[in-house]
Amino acid sequence: MAENNSKNIRFAPHGRIAVGTYGSAAAPKGIGEIDPETGLPKIPDGFHALGYATTEGVDLTPKIETQSLEAWQSATPVMYSVKSASLQLKSTLMEVNPTVTSLYFGAEWQPVEGNADEYVLDLASSPDLSQIVVIVDWADKDVHNRLVIPHAIVSDRDAIKLNRTDNESFGITIDALDENGSLGQYYTDANMLLPTVAVETPQVRAGGATAINGREFDKNAELHAQATKQK
Repeated sequence: MAENNSKNIRFAPHGRIAVGTYGSAAAPKGIGEIDPETGLPKIPDGFHALGYATTEGVDLTPKIETQSLEAWQSATPVMYSVKSASLQLKSTLMEVNPTVTSLYFGAEWQPVEGNADEYVLDLASSPDLSQIVVIVDWADKDVHNRLVIPHAIVSDRDAIKLNRTDNESFGITIDALDENGSLGQYYTDANMLLPTVAVETPQVRAGGATAINGREFDKNAELHAQATKQK
């Protein structure tokens, strides 16, 4: 197996974020069918795309925080244990659409009473935390990827800047919540399994040597085994 392979260097030239309501939108179990128009996995029923994001795309951060256990007899820790685990994504959204604004403000749009041409977001003083399901899809050439967070909330929001030269944007941070012992799933259709070596081993007498060639080795590679007598 080659040490370096430039084909394994990948980018995310296009992608998207989609969200659904936790409890009603079912988290997908895989990538599913690819949409030929977008080159991305199709959005499952019950989910809505968030639209354009800034060129920074998505910052995805899985984190495991550990704590050390020290002992009198050692100057270095003798073991580590997991203190916390998290999965977080951040993105700045650019579209002023119903899904983005409802997600950002944590409220649902409603028609203004007595005026069918106006709509209002009622920002509660004691808001409920909306729970969501999140899908992040991205692709590079013929490799498709999907991150699914089956249980999440918007944990932080950046300020909206209203001025003459910059478009409105909505910076959000999404944190995964526990869902039956899982924070999320990362799916890909790239082959991520390490190659296995199938070897046909001839019988060897004690003290003898043989050369063993197996599949999945690099060209002309050989694996040598030395037979030893067991006690």
